[in-house]
Amino acid sequence: MKAFVENNNIFITPEDNLIPQGAISIDVPEGTQLYELEWDGQNLRLKSQEQIQAEKLLKSKQEKLKQVSQLFEDTIANGYFFSQSLQIDVDCRRSDIKNDLQNVDNLITFLTSTNTQTIDVYRGYTNPETNETQCAYNVTLEQLQQLKLEMIQYGLQLYNRKWQLEDAITNAQTLEELNSITIDFENL
Repeated sequence: MKAFVENNNIFITPEDNLIPQGAISIDVPEGTQLYELEWDGQNLRLKSQEQIQAEKLLKSKQEKLKQVSQLFEDTIANGYFFSQSLQIDVDCRRSDIKNDLQNVDNLITFLTSTNTQTIDVYRGYTNPETNETQCAYNVTLEQLQQLKLEMIQYGLQLYNRKWQLEDAITNAQTLEELNSITIDFENL
């Protein structure tokens, strides 16, 4: 097999007669892939296995970091957790149109400003598959204050998990080590 360069593009061919006259070409092992070749503008060469593995690892790290970022953003926008203070699952979303922590903070401000101690119903998490909403009744100011702290803690746990994943991915030395990293934001 031969690899050759034409118009700064690398090609691989099993047939010598397909190589344009005057093109720079080299012999390559059967099964060679384009990513295993390197053209620096003057020389065409086969990359070392170490270089190929390093490039694969770098590309895989970039893909994994992108997955972490996407899953983190999705979790921030659609997150929920079990509230110890209310004993139900509660939404903990943050996006341009939904901010559950801010909503709880507003409820606390309202109760404090009006010298009220409870709200009749707090609507928690709505399961998107069943459309069933969990509710807590006769929720006290103290419970809302505790819920606010739980929401802050949940957000911190999400960020800590994101940073742990990013560090593990960045520090992975091999593809095997990188592939053993599970990207999730569950069971925080």
